[in-house]
Amino acid sequence: MKIRCILLLCFVLIVGCSHSPTTIEEAMNKSNKSYDEILKTFDPDNKHTVVFYSNDNQYNVGLLKHNRQSWTWIVGTNSYIDPKQDIDWSYCNLNELSPMFVGTVNNKDIRTVVVETRKVKSKAQLIPASDGTVYWYVLLYEPQNPPMRFTGYDAQGQVVYDTGSLDE
Repeated sequence: MKIRCILLLCFVLIVGCSHSPTTIEEAMNKSNKSYDEILKTFDPDNKHTVVFYSNDNQYNVGLLKHNRQSWTWIVGTNSYIDPKQDIDWSYCNLNELSPMFVGTVNNKDIRTVVVETRKVKSKAQLIPASDGTVYWYVLLYEPQNPPMRFTGYDAQGQVVYDTGSLDE
């Protein structure tokens, strides 16, 4: 009985004295990843979390590994936001996750973004930020190759922005 109590006490002390990050924010700070706002997080599986965040006019995507009470930053990518483009986009592939398109909507009339390649046509998930910027992403199941088409629709479903046909 004494041995069990001693082992339990040692375990509690070791866990209690651990300096592992216990939140996504702590893991990002420990990895020197600064951010203005964490926009969205989701778990693609039971071991990883994808975090979308903004920082200094950039749209960033990161992949963290989590187990029990700790978080570890694995990899991240960023893209500069070009406010002159109605729909700004970037393609990224986080190493243990499917590739994705990410971007911003810079035209206030655009309410829906559709991404199309020869293999996929998908409606983007929109993420409104506190500063009024609208971010978007499309998760993919496999890598994509050009050509790519990005179409923006207004609230009535009319095309407001289109990069053109896949055949051009």
